[in-house]
Amino acid sequence: MGRRWILLALGACLGAMAFGRLARAEASGMWEAEFRAGFDGAVRQSVRDVFSRPRFGWDRGPVMWTRTKALAVHVGYEGQFDAVWYGRMDEAVEAAAGARWTSGFERRRSRVAVEVFFLRHWFLRARYGWGNFDVLSFQDLYLEWSGLTRRPGSWWPVLRIGQVKEPMTLDWMNSALRTTFAERAMFTTSIVPNRSVGVRAHGIGPGKRFTYQVGTYLVDVTELSEQSHRNGEAVTGRITALPWAPKDRPDHLLHVGLAASYRWDLDTYRAKAKPESWVGPAIVDTGKYAAEGATVVSGELFLQRGRLSFTAEGAWTAVRLPDGPTVGYWGAYGQVSCFLTAGHIPYNRTLGCYGRVQPERTIFCPARSGLGDVELAARWSILDLTDGPDPGGRAWNVTLALNWYARDNLRVYLNYVYSDVADAYGAPGADGTMSTLLVRLGYDL
Repeated sequence: MGRRWILLALGACLGAMAFGRLARAEASGMWEAEFRAGFDGAVRQSVRDVFSRPRFGWDRGPVMWTRTKALAVHVGYEGQFDAVWYGRMDEAVEAAAGARWTSGFERRRSRVAVEVFFLRHWFLRARYGWGNFDVLSFQDLYLEWSGLTRRPGSWWPVLRIGQVKEPMTLDWMNSALRTTFAERAMFTTSIVPNRSVGVRAHGIGPGKRFTYQVGTYLVDVTELSEQSHRNGEAVTGRITALPWAPKDRPDHLLHVGLAASYRWDLDTYRAKAKPESWVGPAIVDTGKYAAEGATVVSGELFLQRGRLSFTAEGAWTAVRLPDGPTVGYWGAYGQVSCFLTAGHIPYNRTLGCYGRVQPERTIFCPARSGLGDVELAARWSILDLTDGPDPGGRAWNVTLALNWYARDNLRVYLNYVYSDVADAYGAPGADGTMSTLLVRLGYDL
């Protein structure tokens, strides 16, 4: 499967005929989810309505729509701002990193999101701004078509083309605005596939107890994550199931999932990770080296009983070097969460990931006045990059979290992270520990 085949597939999806049901909802903005749930117009009427006089208003941000909502455009904003205080790291680790961990403030994310619905079954999303790095870039830029879902049966997929997430692990498929902790686990950002340009199909099985996501991609993630690939191609897929999910208790369920990715023509490979806070350098880093390809596999489990939930995931990456041998890296985490109020972690059955916490009572709401929801959580995570001729070290973290969900789009994070690193950057004896206190304010429209 070469680059030419992938480009042909992209063109075929763009030129497809489109008459079908509304695209399925994802863990996305509140305006998008509400619009998807409320719109059900006729296609012929919608085509005429696209050219009618538009209306303007405010619905979780500026919005424009036509009479029957055949065309609707929403402009939103996503922002996360951090204050971080670091304890002292061992001098040997700082020497290996060539930098120090310095307390300070950080704009973690600041992005403008444009969402467009048109002709019932088409959806366009573009999110532009500062994301993982201090550089302006598109995080999401894709076109979605749900025309196949009009066919009988529940397995027909929704298609996406553009820069999309490669589907792997619950931690990665969760929106960055809905993660339990301020940062994802170390292995998620270092050895798990990130966003890439390609075609992805996702769908659900009978009773919404199964999901699948599969895609083919052109890989270049040098500015999107803590890993680095150049000029590669990939096929990545994920399946999830709910073996236990009582119909009368949406807050009781057992989720399991498996995912795999095969990657080739990578040119170079690099994996590194920060101590689950974004201000400052990485604590483990393999450096960039030549690689022909990689294979990634992962497993996931999420158990929820009301306010209490438990999540465990792990991934293993085998990197193929040009001279034949294989280098193996692995990581895992386990976490527990408990709401002190009546809330719980919602579950999105469309993509097998978390939904948005929506407190029953919130601040700045006279009709449902209250203080929102409060959550306590703890996580242990590990990342091992010690294999091969270019080892990057090994680290583990313990993170304690206190989350306040003031509204469904306003949240305050308080994280304490204890980090332990060995042979940082592959330097023997570069061992040390560090404590981190992180406060984050998150807001989105």
